[in-house]
Amino acid sequence: MLGPLFEYYYSIRIGILALILAFGAGTAVYWLLRRRWQLKQKALEQELAECQTSHFQKLHGYFQRIVAHEYGKGLDYILNKSTETLEGLGKEQTALRDKQDGILAKTHELKQHAMNILYVFALQPDKLKKELLNIRQLVESVLLELFPYADSQGVTLRPALDDIEPLILDRDLTVLAIRNLVHNAIKYSERGRVVEITLTGAGDAPRPEKTVVITVKDHGRGITEMDHAALFELNVRGDGLIETGNGLGLYCTRKAARLQGGDVTLESSNPNQGSVFKISLPFATAGEVIQETEDESPRQNRAVLRWGAATASLLAAVALLFVLFNPPQTVTLETYHDSYGYRYISALGADYGWALTQKETPEECGKFTLIPRGDKVALLTCNDRFVTAPWKPNPNPVTTQHDPQWLLGQEPDLGDCELFEMIDLPDDPARSGNLVAFRTCAGMLVTAADGGWPGVMQWSVVAESDQVQGWEKFTLQSP
Repeated sequence: MLGPLFEYYYSIRIGILALILAFGAGTAVYWLLRRRWQLKQKALEQELAECQTSHFQKLHGYFQRIVAHEYGKGLDYILNKSTETLEGLGKEQTALRDKQDGILAKTHELKQHAMNILYVFALQPDKLKKELLNIRQLVESVLLELFPYADSQGVTLRPALDDIEPLILDRDLTVLAIRNLVHNAIKYSERGRVVEITLTGAGDAPRPEKTVVITVKDHGRGITEMDHAALFELNVRGDGLIETGNGLGLYCTRKAARLQGGDVTLESSNPNQGSVFKISLPFATAGEVIQETEDESPRQNRAVLRWGAATASLLAAVALLFVLFNPPQTVTLETYHDSYGYRYISALGADYGWALTQKETPEECGKFTLIPRGDKVALLTCNDRFVTAPWKPNPNPVTTQHDPQWLLGQEPDLGDCELFEMIDLPDDPARSGNLVAFRTCAGMLVTAADGGWPGVMQWSVVAESDQVQGWEKFTLQSP
């Protein structure tokens, strides 16, 4: 059986703990519902954005088809005819050849810009179209396409390509990256220079770390060191100049490689000594998964739920500390007799039948724990028992016959007759403290017996009167 004091904690203040826990739980539920509402609102906003994006993508696709067909086909026609014209001119027609070389070079640049503009909108993870490719043949096709441009610029392309097993890559993005680097190498090289293109594997590296490397080395003007950090940003060109509307090439090149799990880096570059760029692509073959290097989508925010749980835990801890470190009030019950003066109610032990008596000084068992229970109170004694009163009223109150059946006792459990109505009485100038009376469950009043009562009733504590007189008045004092 639980001890009375522990029972008090459990039955009285558990309500406070329950209220605080309910508040914490309610707070957590509120934040959870609020979070769910925010997620729902975000989903609606995202759905609206997707609808707008879908409309934009349709317009972009229409625009892309027009540019690719009208602009691209037109530039291809100019390139082909310029190449045929250049081949038909004699070596002695130097002026015409120079003009035709200029037309050919400018047309290549315009085509490259057009491709970069088209692809800058398509560089998204959900737009990848990976397939099994022969990377060597892909590089050769790009070099074959750019050979007329290199010839018009007086630049020699020198490939050194290893045989690499077929890989899983996006054809268009891989071509875009290679073409941009080789095109830039030709563009910024002086006449008579060589552009070296190499294709190699990563040797004996472990499979997850193995890469395919395409290196493009030129002997052109190079790039100043101050421009290295911003080289792959929009609107930055490899000649160290920053111009509005250009500089898409290297940005698109790195983006295209990173979307496939690779990267593009500037290995070395010095003014008037050329540059070395390297494209690294993951060595993924059919059946292998490629880990993209784009930033992952942010995880759902669970901080709100954690905050709610932490709040509930904190409130529970505060409630527990409140229960442990805020014990109920301890009091002494002082009574007064005209013939004997002041006396103090004290609890006796089992040898005396758990009765109550009065003593001249407040001893240890003269201290009672006052426990509020609604509009009533319980008195816990030094014996870990509750003061109890007779369950029936005295039919003959205020007589000279004092029957032991009206004695107050002590019970281990808290019931109806262990609860008393504490009545506040007017202050008495002769007595210091709160003057009160106690009404029992039977409607009687607690009385401090007089020292002149006979036998066991001397200095006893009884409940045989229904009127507040001198012996029914008690002064509550803190020991």
